Amino acid sequence: MPMSEQQFPAEGMDRSLLDELDRYRFVARLDDAIKDQADPGRIAARMLGDYLGVDHCVYVDAVDCPQHEQAEAEWSRLSAAQPGAFVTVPVREEGRPLAWMTIGQATPRHWAAHEIELLFIVARRCHDILARNRMATELREAEKRIRANHDYLRLLIDSGEEGFYSVDRDGVTIMCNTAFLKMLGFEREEDAVGSKLHGIIHHRHPDGTHYDVCDCPIYHSARFGTFAHVHDEVFFRTDGTAFPVEYRARPVWQDGELQGAVCTFVDVTERRRTEQALQQSEAHLESLFAQSGAGISETDLTGKLLRMNDRFCRIVGRTREELLTMHMHDFTHPDDLGRNVPLFEQTVATGIPFEIEKRYVRPDGGIVWVNNTVSPVRRAHDRAVESILAVSVDISERKRAEEALRETDRRKDEFLAMLAHELRNPMAPIRAAADLMQLARLEPEQLRRTSQIISRQVTHMTGLVDDLLDVSRVTRGLVTLEQADLDVKQVVAEALEQARPLIEQKSHHLTLDLDPAPAHVVGDHKRLIQILTNLLNNAAKYTPRGGNIHLTMQACDRHVRLRVADDGVGIPRDLQPHVFDLFSQAERSPDRAQGGLGIGLALVKSLVELHGGTVACESGGAGCGSEFIVTLPRAVAPASAHASGDGQPAPGRDALQPRRILIVDDNVDAARMLALFLEAVGHDVTVEHTARLALERAEGQAPDVCILDIGLPEIDGNALARMLRQRPGTATALLIALTGYGQEQDRERAMAAGFDHFLVKPVDAGAMLALISLPISASSRAAGSNLRATDG
Repeated sequence: MPMSEQQFPAEGMDRSLLDELDRYRFVARLDDAIKDQADPGRIAARMLGDYLGVDHCVYVDAVDCPQHEQAEAEWSRLSAAQPGAFVTVPVREEGRPLAWMTIGQATPRHWAAHEIELLFIVARRCHDILARNRMATELREAEKRIRANHDYLRLLIDSGEEGFYSVDRDGVTIMCNTAFLKMLGFEREEDAVGSKLHGIIHHRHPDGTHYDVCDCPIYHSARFGTFAHVHDEVFFRTDGTAFPVEYRARPVWQDGELQGAVCTFVDVTERRRTEQALQQSEAHLESLFAQSGAGISETDLTGKLLRMNDRFCRIVGRTREELLTMHMHDFTHPDDLGRNVPLFEQTVATGIPFEIEKRYVRPDGGIVWVNNTVSPVRRAHDRAVESILAVSVDISERKRAEEALRETDRRKDEFLAMLAHELRNPMAPIRAAADLMQLARLEPEQLRRTSQIISRQVTHMTGLVDDLLDVSRVTRGLVTLEQADLDVKQVVAEALEQARPLIEQKSHHLTLDLDPAPAHVVGDHKRLIQILTNLLNNAAKYTPRGGNIHLTMQACDRHVRLRVADDGVGIPRDLQPHVFDLFSQAERSPDRAQGGLGIGLALVKSLVELHGGTVACESGGAGCGSEFIVTLPRAVAPASAHASGDGQPAPGRDALQPRRILIVDDNVDAARMLALFLEAVGHDVTVEHTARLALERAEGQAPDVCILDIGLPEIDGNALARMLRQRPGTATALLIALTGYGQEQDRERAMAAGFDHFLVKPVDAGAMLALISLPISASSRAAGSNLRATDG
């Protein structure tokens, strides 16, 4: 109410008190009017202006007018410029202006102190209300932000796969997330919040023993502010089942005060299962790596070894510690680096694997061949080549076998060349003799010498062929030994008899040193003589004229040892390991002075081994002579000495009795020459070249002896023999097989077909005449069958 309208109280009351009371009432009305207003300054300015009766009244708050200094200066300028009356009252706090209340009018006016004070009171009340309004607004905004943050934090907590819960210092659960409820089996958050959960979810160790809460790292974190990260404990679900967890516990501080702790955990069941599977896989791989029959090694991209298995260490002959300081090229053969290094670099650059056969050099200088399969090892995340893995298979045996095969092939080629040479040598005089006999009629003496030349050369060729057949039968196991108790001294005597011509021809000096004790072995008489004769002949051939040959026989408790030593050309050291190999010979000069096919010692070795013995060679090298030692199992000597012979008179030849002989051979020249020879000694000979004509001839003549070639056309010799045995006129005839097929199975087939004897071309004339001269009877055929083992 304006002052002019105020009603004065009863007379006598003090005017100043009335004015004070009026101002108090105004302030009360003002408080009621502005207390809930969003803009109290506008209402207060209107009410104050009316109450004071001024033209202008403005309230300015510092929040609404940041440029308060400029505003205050403007009001001062206006107050000074206008003829009226203006006054501005600031509200300050610690020297900082908070608000202003300004009044003014167009006419001059003196502002009383109570008006200035009222101006200040109104301005202060307006500022306080605005400050409270702002604070309330800020509180509401803060609450809204806090609520939003809480909701977002809750969303974050619930969206994680980790279990989360917080506890106060006493271990009481304050909050938890959805993963916590799900993993532990709680249906609602209220079932967990407000409870101490240690006794439910964490009361036992993984081994089943009790877990006291005072020992729990989560309790320690909430109680004492410690941190914990645990990998190997278990939590229990509400149904009592357990699962492995990894958890972290962190203390919660506020204003320096410990409030409790938060715990986050994950179920590591799948991780443990994966880790276990990975460990098993790694164990299997480690076992495979360690136990593999192949050498396995891994290098970095420069070739430095990173790891290797035991087999690789054995292959290269080095320890693991030594290899870990080396590069692969340090022990790769220098001649193989040119192939190996580019392939290795290509694999490093491109990841393309490769395979190579190469050599490693061992510390002792030995060489080992390997087949290396080399592959890149790639990183999982970017597939870049990280290291190089090599699987090494020792192929040294295969390489040695290949080399041996090449060496055998080489020796075979040399043997074929030698065989051609050896066969051409006797063929040359035979061809010359044939040409000589064709050119002119020879005198008896010339004819005799020519015949002797042909006979010697044929004998030489026959010996070559017999040696070839013999070694073939022995090496293929087709020879059956005739086991008998033999006096080794008798064998020595007979072998010397056979070797003596060559020894005497070369004027060698032979010495014998025979143990006086009885020396018996069980073996084949003919083959043992063949063994010793071969060694004596070799000594004679490879010792220069006038040399020395020494034959020793020693009888030990369990063995008989024969030594043939000479002071001849010796055996080169590089040839000694192969001296008993088939076709093995030292390098020969073009004149091939000693001759031979390189099969004699191989035959000796095979025959000795068939007798259960061994043969060895010793030589100081080329020019140092040689010694061959044959060791045979010794047999118990019989109670009485054997007679010098076999108890039977040597077979003699009956007085020549002419025979009717049928020769059947499709080789016209061979059949004709044999017929001429038999006719020359007085036999009646008929020749046919086919089986059918032979059957017709036999039907009419009933021959005493039939000499049949096995390899006849149309009907072979075996079939023809069976036919002859079935016919009365030839059932008891003497049937002799004459063939170029000299294998044991050929002989067995011929004897089964009905032949009495089996001879291999070229046949010895004396042997042929001896067979033909045998009496023709069943008993003679039986005797002939007993001689079959020595025929041909």
